Amino acid sequence: MKRYSYILCVLFITSLGISKSFGQGAADITTQLCFNWTVSAIVIDGAEVAPPALNATDKITITADKNVNMILNGVGYAGTWSVSDNGMWMTIVLSESTATRLKIVELTDTKLTVDHVGQDNIHTILVFNHL
Repeated sequence: MKRYSYILCVLFITSLGISKSFGQGAADITTQLCFNWTVSAIVIDGAEVAPPALNATDKITITADKNVNMILNGVGYAGTWSVSDNGMWMTIVLSESTATRLKIVELTDTKLTVDHVGQDNIHTILVFNHL
């Protein structure tokens, strides 16, 4: 019985951590997102590895006034951003009147991991850090 109680306790604490990561209010997410983020890795088969040359200069600058400047796959973009109510999706509307969505996989004080789906329908999981 102790073992099951321990397992339930661990699951409960884990679920609290997950809800904290994605259940934040918009103000909290804005505070955490508004930085100059620089790519530090990509995720391949669940492991973080050095970014390839195509992504080596990727960066995202997110500002509190809802503007965003970014380089993804070596191409520069500018536009505005918003986050879904559940904090899992960042929508970026580009100045060319097109939009892209980034799935927020992880967000901490110094790390942002996003899943970017390109026009070729290929997922690239990018890990960004800021100083």
